[in-house]
Amino acid sequence: MTTADAPRSEPKDSLRLPPEIWRLVVQNLSREDARSLLSVCTLFHELAVPSVFSHVTVRFGLWPPHDWSGDENDDTQQSKELRRSELSTCELLFHILRTPSFARVVKKLSVRAYGEEDVFELYALKEAILVMTNIASFCWEGRRPLPTALVLDALAHSSGHVLCELSLPSTVSTWSYAAKLQPLQALTLHRPDDECDALLLSGSAQVPIAAAVEANEETLTRLTLYGDGIWDCPLRSLLRLQELELILPISLNGFEHVMAQCAELRYLTLDLKSGSRHFVRMVQAHPTTLPLLTAFKLLGTNADDAGSIALADFLRDKKNLRMLDFGWLRNEEVVEDGPEGGLPLPLLEVLPQLPALEVLGLTVARNRLTPATIRFLAQYIPPQLSALMLRLESRVFFEVNGAAEEWTNLVAKLTSLRYLHVLNKALLGDVKRKLLENHPRSLELFGYGCDMRWIGRDLSGHGSPKDLPPWPLAKVTFCTAEDFGCAEWEWLFRYHCLDALAL
Repeated sequence: MTTADAPRSEPKDSLRLPPEIWRLVVQNLSREDARSLLSVCTLFHELAVPSVFSHVTVRFGLWPPHDWSGDENDDTQQSKELRRSELSTCELLFHILRTPSFARVVKKLSVRAYGEEDVFELYALKEAILVMTNIASFCWEGRRPLPTALVLDALAHSSGHVLCELSLPSTVSTWSYAAKLQPLQALTLHRPDDECDALLLSGSAQVPIAAAVEANEETLTRLTLYGDGIWDCPLRSLLRLQELELILPISLNGFEHVMAQCAELRYLTLDLKSGSRHFVRMVQAHPTTLPLLTAFKLLGTNADDAGSIALADFLRDKKNLRMLDFGWLRNEEVVEDGPEGGLPLPLLEVLPQLPALEVLGLTVARNRLTPATIRFLAQYIPPQLSALMLRLESRVFFEVNGAAEEWTNLVAKLTSLRYLHVLNKALLGDVKRKLLENHPRSLELFGYGCDMRWIGRDLSGHGSPKDLPPWPLAKVTFCTAEDFGCAEWEWLFRYHCLDALAL
């Protein structure tokens, strides 16, 4: 990172407009475009720095970790990459320490920790955080090192007055620190990257989480929790929530009180491995709850016919619902005689009845997907969609010719579609090629498994997606709303990254 390499000469025409006008122009550029201004002249350099470096990422170790890469023999290359990464991290942290004016422009700090327990690196990070006094958003991802008391105390000391978003791995060592950082508007205690930690946390007493939520109850509007920590939270501390995400809770006992009392709730995500039947019973008893629901993500669930009807009735009443994501589990006991598209018919039939629906994710889980199945599914896909994710889970994908054409026909009718993503375990290249060749002209972003790329446009206005490179895997893994350019697209992709990387 070199922010001091700006040329000192000014272009002759650079002063025709006052700096205030140029500042407005630069603020509306993408980060990539703003970055290109760093070397134009001193004026543009100074104007671009706050836009380019408002979000800084500190990396410890390498991603993907060595045990993920599958390349056990390439230790030399790994070592070289690790040294480069360590050097880059040190340069970044020391530049922040030496340049207070630069430190003040950082508004969001992300840490990707896939290294070792290095005391020096954590100390350098702590010292850098102490001079960054405007951090509004802090995010820590990875398995090690985990955030320490020194780091989080430094964050509270330097930016506690402006910090409003905090995202940490949900571990015993991080729970107590979250209560010290207030007032927060968004708190995320996400699933630990280390599977051993994840297993140990399930069902354990998580009282410190309740303390963190309660300490921020006057300001907290977004809450994401892994496990059962929410059940220790006083109900009054949840009343102002507008967005709630519960990831792999062991139980949903008591959730009916949340649904009844949290009248402001607009975004709800439930990633369930158990408790789906309990949730179905709740919506069956209270179908009119959550009247303001705008986005609903229900993953890892299943239901019988009566439960499917109850879920459909719950959704039918939500006229403001703009985003819906169903992750339906295949029922191995069901004999598939009909053409249903991998979802219970009541849930398919309700989709066209949601007038505001624009963003849709569906898991299509069948043993076989035939052209008839795809045509049946296409009947219920609302034509006004701007974003669609299809997760195709089948043992036999194409048993007869013509299925690829049916998928392209389905997508071609969505004339407002801007983002399309297909997760297909079969990964048949013919489908990908045909979708790229026959996509709607409105399409801007295309994903097929972990291959995500922007759709290019030539001078005639036709798409030329093959000319644009795919996103790096690290970008796919850690993508933000800023990367997508649309918060709704990031919401749709959220919690499906591991599925994409596994393909």
